[in-house]
Amino acid sequence: PSGERLGPFAGNGGGGGGGGGGSSGNNATLTVTNTSGWLSRTIAQGSSCRVSLRWSSVEDGLPTGNGSLRIIANGAQKSMLDITQGDIIVDIAPHLNQGANSVSLTVTDVYGNSRTIRVTITVVVIAISSTFDASVPYTGSIIFPYTPTGAVRKTTHFVLDGVEIGTAETSVSGRQQSFTIVQQSHGAHTLRVYFDAVINGETVRSNELFYDVICLEPLDNTPVITSTFQQESIKQYGTLNIPYAVYNPASLFADVTITVNGETVASMSVPRTEQVFSQRCDSTGSLTVVIRCGTVSRSFLVEVDESDFHVEAETEALALYLSTYGRSNITADRAEWKSGSIEAQLTGFNFTSDGWQRDANGNTVLRVAGDARVTIPYAIFATDFRGTGKTIEIEFSTRNVMNYDATILSCLSAGRGLSMTAQSISLASEQSSISLQFKEDEHVRVSFVIEKMSENRLILPYINGIMSGAVQYPANDDFSQVEPVGISIGSNDCTIDIYGIRVYDNALTRGQILTNYIADSQSIDDMLELYLRNDIYDEYGNVVIEKLPSFLPYIVFSCAELPQYKGDKKVCSGRFVDPMNPSRNFTFTGAQIDVQGTSSQYYERKNYKVKFKQGFTFSNGTTVPTFQLTADCVPAATFCFKADVASSEGTNNVELVRLYCDACPYETPAQAENHLVRQGIDGFPIVAFWNSSDGTVFI
Repeated sequence: PSGERLGPFAGNGGGGGGGGGGSSGNNATLTVTNTSGWLSRTIAQGSSCRVSLRWSSVEDGLPTGNGSLRIIANGAQKSMLDITQGDIIVDIAPHLNQGANSVSLTVTDVYGNSRTIRVTITVVVIAISSTFDASVPYTGSIIFPYTPTGAVRKTTHFVLDGVEIGTAETSVSGRQQSFTIVQQSHGAHTLRVYFDAVINGETVRSNELFYDVICLEPLDNTPVITSTFQQESIKQYGTLNIPYAVYNPASLFADVTITVNGETVASMSVPRTEQVFSQRCDSTGSLTVVIRCGTVSRSFLVEVDESDFHVEAETEALALYLSTYGRSNITADRAEWKSGSIEAQLTGFNFTSDGWQRDANGNTVLRVAGDARVTIPYAIFATDFRGTGKTIEIEFSTRNVMNYDATILSCLSAGRGLSMTAQSISLASEQSSISLQFKEDEHVRVSFVIEKMSENRLILPYINGIMSGAVQYPANDDFSQVEPVGISIGSNDCTIDIYGIRVYDNALTRGQILTNYIADSQSIDDMLELYLRNDIYDEYGNVVIEKLPSFLPYIVFSCAELPQYKGDKKVCSGRFVDPMNPSRNFTFTGAQIDVQGTSSQYYERKNYKVKFKQGFTFSNGTTVPTFQLTADCVPAATFCFKADVASSEGTNNVELVRLYCDACPYETPAQAENHLVRQGIDGFPIVAFWNSSDGTVFI
């Protein structure tokens, strides 16, 4: 991410920023201070450039809440971040170009008060590279080749086992140099190489090369363990990946044992090539990982810092839970996959091209391909669960499809149960059925929730945590199989990657389904993105303005009551806020609001037609009779706010009309006179709230 909340930061002085009272009819005092200690600097291309700020917004002695940080680099907006009050650190390096860069960072509070800090950064191209191979052992002196790049005088530093053993000065750029390291003792030795140079009066440091070198002495068969791992801390829920290699002079393989906080988690025989140990860090505190081979060991101490968010999967009534996280083809238990006393049978696997593999994003999957098969001796439909409810969750992707109709996962008996093909999955009872579609080569999580008979008797399917359909089963339906079967996975006509399977003996709520989807993410970045994207509720489960994504516009209608049917016209006032474009924010009064749509007027959520009869008043006090919705449409005073309740088009209607308008070769007479005239609707997504004497609520 371009910015991250890194916690309290001890500022080292510096200028910039300011404070003052509110300018939008409020009494809030917004203060923003640059605590970086600089306003201009020079950095090497590829290095980080962190700016630290301290900000607060206080009204009547109380903090006004979270705000937003807008980053504009060289005149173009690059990012919009939600920020909490206090110390903020943001890395702006990803937004910089080679050469001089002008960057402004604008902090805005909930009232729209803003303050801007401007910095200048010069990015220069300096780098060091090498063709040195640290995977081979060295028995004598070591010749280290390196190539410095940059049209400046450079001083290259060579640091062995934490001690600088030499430097080399040169002005050449792009030509290979060499440095000789004398013979070292038997074992692993760390080597760091970098150079620094003075540019515009500032000392700039290049990237750093880091190696763990294998050094051998004749007749010494002691194994050597190397690793380039340098991480000292990790966020909770993150995945700790420790690369390592074990060189056994006496054999092409080495027996390795890995312990985490004293508990053995893996025992295996590894070749001399680099391996990676992965561990998900769900608990905070110190984590000590020890890789041992014979009498030799290598320890890694990592601090697991508490995450800014807490997500835990549901555990109550969990009957089956199989996860692929942290599994490997080289461990002794590679053919085992258990959930309590339930043990899956893995047959036909070669554990080379199939078995425990990594997907394109580095997540571990169980790849079932060719003749490989998985049989899970758990009968989901052994009993009729109308009395208790049921939840089935499967996370997977399909690939290498040769027959789209081939069954690749089944828990089906006499037409009842669960069945999956390369692009669809279906669930059926005695009298009901529902199915979902997806596409191959896509990471998908499908959930089926079957409510209890005492509730609404709904079968609710979800895709990636989003409810994607519904069907009501009859009161006298039956989900049980006469001859119950387990879960079978695999087909010669399609490869399936399994990430995890969960089955509950109850019906999870939509909130629990979403939480499970987030919690089972193997990547901390994916987990954080999903959490933040869905963190829009207060403690009572209500959608609130303060938690909306910073890029999402919203409107608030203020009136005693909203119209309930077509023709039930009301008068309202309110405000529109576009966080990404504050100049478009407006307030309004005396607007006429009515229900739009003949059939949809009876839905729980209405479409509203609003006539802004008294115009639009912007924050600078200007009032205009019309508002231009987008840059390529005619300004208007009447707009429709459409809620897709009975259908799932979302913004597809708008996008399809845009496609038609772009592709249509003909112009209407009105378009010939004014190119902004359209042949169909236009719009964009927003969130709507209703403000009354009872408060502001999401509609």
